[in-house]
Amino acid sequence: MRAEAASKRGSVTTLYCPYDFNGGVPQKAHVLALDPEGEFVSLIHSDGLALFMDPDNGITLRAGGSTWLNLKDGKLEVVATSILLQGNVAVGANPAMAVPLALVPPARQARASL
Repeated sequence: MRAEAASKRGSVTTLYCPYDFNGGVPQKAHVLALDPEGEFVSLIHSDGLALFMDPDNGITLRAGGSTWLNLKDGKLEVVATSILLQGNVAVGANPAMAVPLALVPPARQARASL
């Protein structure tokens, strides 16, 4: 980009990538959209997977209608019917004082409630 072009207000740029043609008509498409005025970037897969980035909402990864991850300064939100964590996990505001997370297996929970 030339220097004089960089100093002017930008406009939304969209890269639309159609594919899976049937009779000359695309059945699916991927989209990359850049909005310099709104400071928004989105990358959308034809099957609904997506990555959104903007200063107000942070980074959002979408894996479907009911599964997503949102990351912004000081906050991580994960929404899913199943979450698998492998490795060491600590819970607490201060990592040095955090308590290791230990879950009781489902079979032991059922016995404990008897």
